[in-house]
Amino acid sequence: PSMIAFEQDTKIKSISLGWNHSLFLNQKGQVLSCGFNQYGQLGQGDKNNRSTATLISSLVGNNIVSIHAFGYTSLVIDQQSLVHSFGDNQYGECALDHFTSPILSAQVVPYFKSHKIQQLFSNSTADHAFAILMDGALTAWGRNDEFQLGLSQNDQKICTPTQVSTLPHNVSDLVQIICGY
Repeated sequence: PSMIAFEQDTKIKSISLGWNHSLFLNQKGQVLSCGFNQYGQLGQGDKNNRSTATLISSLVGNNIVSIHAFGYTSLVIDQQSLVHSFGDNQYGECALDHFTSPILSAQVVPYFKSHKIQQLFSNSTADHAFAILMDGALTAWGRNDEFQLGLSQNDQKICTPTQVSTLPHNVSDLVQIICGY
């Protein structure tokens, strides 16, 4: 193990690991990133790899409360429950209603402007994600070529969070969701 150097007085509150990239959430609600960046998953506005944790300046002032790195994609949730996404979007992982990829800088996910998120689930190697909304609904998006989203539709990729209707509407009894590859 090696020490990771941060600016003096920076306290890290949370870490999320993607496929060769890392996100760090500090106590000020700021996000730092480092690692592989071919798909813009570091949110720095370019495709340059970073060997040191670098502040994502486009997110400063949003008071981020939760970070999620998965595959080559990153999603962060701010204090108002808005979701910001960046990185690989070939399967709709950024949930931006399109498959344009890569997304180099953080963009607010339109769906979550009117559907407040309670909790987000993904896996470091996955190309898909799930979210439980404040109203108890379970939604999914991203890669679906093996029907891993649990949706009744057989689209291989979903770019908009879609309610998983194979489960009851209110999934408040769910304790955890684990996403595989």
